[in-house]
Amino acid sequence: MKVETRQAPFVQVGSIQLLLWATLFLNVFDVFATLYWLQQGLATEANPLMDWLYQKSPALFVLGKMGMASSGLAILNRYRDRRTALGGAFFVFAVYYKIALIHCHGISLFLL
Repeated sequence: MKVETRQAPFVQVGSIQLLLWATLFLNVFDVFATLYWLQQGLATEANPLMDWLYQKSPALFVLGKMGMASSGLAILNRYRDRRTALGGAFFVFAVYYKIALIHCHGISLFLL
């Protein structure tokens, strides 16, 4: 039995993919900004799993952080024609955007 899925009529595939690429870019920025703060001793990792990976190896931290985000974005991309995927993409983008703003604020304080 095939389950019918409803497509969101207002979703353009290109727009959600652009949002996902932008989120991936923000994730890369977050990974390397966080790594810098951690290595300088200016911050601690709030996520216990990421903190554990960082304590094991900074390379594991990078792989774990990038891997988890990329996996989630790949799932959203796979179901990009569904309304819930668009909502998820907007939510994840908003979270990473907020994290990027926090990093930028920290950088501005560090430079002043």
